[in-house]
Amino acid sequence: MNTTRTVAIVGAGYAGVLAANRLQASLTETERLRMSIVMVNPRAVFIDRIRLHQLAAGTTDAATIPLDHVLHPDVTVIVGEVTRILPERNGIVIDAAKGPIELPYDVLIYAVGSGAPPSIPGGASSHSVGTHDEALMAGAAVRRLVPGNRIVVVGGGATGVEMASELAEENPQMDIALVSAGPLLSSLPQRGRKYVKSTLAFLNVQVVENERVVHVDMNFVELEGGRRIRSDLTIWAGSFTVPALARASALAVDAAGRLNIGFVGHHLWCG
Repeated sequence: MNTTRTVAIVGAGYAGVLAANRLQASLTETERLRMSIVMVNPRAVFIDRIRLHQLAAGTTDAATIPLDHVLHPDVTVIVGEVTRILPERNGIVIDAAKGPIELPYDVLIYAVGSGAPPSIPGGASSHSVGTHDEALMAGAAVRRLVPGNRIVVVGGGATGVEMASELAEENPQMDIALVSAGPLLSSLPQRGRKYVKSTLAFLNVQVVENERVVHVDMNFVELEGGRRIRSDLTIWAGSFTVPALARASALAVDAAGRLNIGFVGHHLWCG
């Protein structure tokens, strides 16, 4: 009788890779014979998401690392997209290159991360740094601009600030604006926020705080109060949505589509 237990990890981002490596490294010799750790990811690469803004700005030309360079060698990788979770029979359905696979599991680690920016009117007119492909497309759009064009970065968190500053350093001939729905880097103490603002001012980045973008056009972004800011290229670096996997699997989710923590039990962990 096969007594091997399978731990399936959905998603090879920071949380998924860290979980796989720590779990595999913690096993005793006996446990390794009885446990299989399987990582499922759409690509055979780890995407270094904290570098995606640099990819878009053109200050780096790579933000991926082969999974076999970052994963414990005993972790099995299946390249494919998980399309459904079947908790009633402890299985996941994977859309792989050779066709659909149903992988049974004893424990599932759900580490899917976040995806596209939230839907707002005209949102398709903006670019994003939420995924590797989107960051590449944003970078290509930046390279098509001409001196004097304006880039508007939407999002006053760390990604937005890094995106705006990288763009300003790499493209001093461009007009860069950063729009934040609330205070810039609101989690930082006042002294830290003041320093960041002074740095952005030195880089000639125009900062607009406490103004929410409600509409994106090819030529402008519109703020909640009706004000419009000219934009030749808009890059979304604000909040992002979660993948639809949990909802598509008829699991309990919150209003934003995030897996309800109440669902998590001994068969499923959230990463």
